[in-house]
Amino acid sequence: MADMRAETSAEELAQVLAGHAALMWGPHRAADLHDPLARTAGSLLDIRQRLPGLYTEPGCYPAAESGETTTR
Repeated sequence: MADMRAETSAEELAQVLAGHAALMWGPHRAADLHDPLARTAGSLLDIRQRLPGLYTEPGCYPAAESGETTTR
């Protein structure tokens, strides 16, 4: 979805996802996946609108939280 236009709607994106699903699993299975694909399309657009800035530090460091230590 890297080539997605800024004005792409959730419905258009869901159609693209449904097309990929039909190629992978067939049209009957893709039809069954309509609702989950629509939710996924909405989530992808939401994520795209909330990307962190280029210099934003991550909110957590999982390796540090697990108690792991590194020695050199």
